[in-house]
Parts: sequence; C-alpha cells; structure tokens
Amino acid sequence: PFEFQDELIENMKYYDGVGLSANQIGYKHSVFSMNHEGNNMVLFNPQIIEESEEYVWEVEGCLTYPGLYIKISRPRSLSASWEDAENKNFSGYFSDLSARIFLHEMDHIKGKIFYEDASQIHIQNARRKRRMFLKKIKTSSPTLWQSHLNNKKQERV
Repeated sequence: PFEFQDELIENMKYYDGVGLSANQIGYKHSVFSMNHEGNNMVLFNPQIIEESEEYVWEVEGCLTYPGLYIKISRPRSLSASWEDAENKNFSGYFSDLSARIFLHEMDHIKGKIFYEDASQIHIQNARRKRRMFLKKIKTSSPTLWQSHLNNKKQERV
C-alpha cells in the first residue's frame, strides 16, 4: 500500500493535479490522492457520510480530459470516512475546494464522468474551448497530447 500511495501522489504531482483516482492510472481500487489545504493525502476506501445542503457552482477540470473546464454544481462541504495505507480509520470534514476535489475523485471511483450532471450549454461551450486548447498542445506539449489520445482510445471501449 505504501508504494501504491507514493505512486498516486507522484502521478498527481507530475500532472499538476490536485487529485488523482487509482482508476485514472490503471488500477481498480477504491482509493485516491488529493491535496487538502496544502497537504497531500491518500484515502483508501473513502465513504461520504453527509453532504451539505448548500451547493456551489465552480469551474472544474480533470486530468483525464486535458483542457476541458466545465461549470459544475457540488455540495459546499461534506463529512467522510476513509482508511490510510496502514488500515487505520479516519473521518473528517472537507469544505470548498477540498470538498470539490473529494467529490470529483469519488466520481472517478464510481465510474462517473465529472461532467455527467452539467448542463448541455456548459458542456458545449467547454468542448468548443477544448478543441482550441487541443490544437495548441498537439505541438507544444507532447505529454498532454499523448494523454488525450490514450483517453480517446479508452472512451471507444
């Protein structure tokens, strides 16, 4: 678990992410890494205990879909439980950006695409902007371009 934990954090840092789910790097485990208030943490078997009734609209992106930024509504805060790499149980409270990251990574664990619940208008606008972004990265950032091509292959499966 410690090597796996390190791999998640290293990949999250390498791709300049604030969160990364195991299934984004090819593992079928219920675990993700995230940056919570400046600290990297890895949450094994995370569970949402309670979500706030207050929702907030914010623009979100995803390492799986480079250049795609969509306005998403999510609960402002939540309480959750999880385990660490030593199987110790924890519970905690996440708000604002940390809650958004937690919920985004939980979507990955559940196999849900982060923009599934977004409005069609927001999706269309984001896809148009993404096409322009992809034209730029094709020549300027080979790593991001390769990530995009790999994701396209996975979407066809």
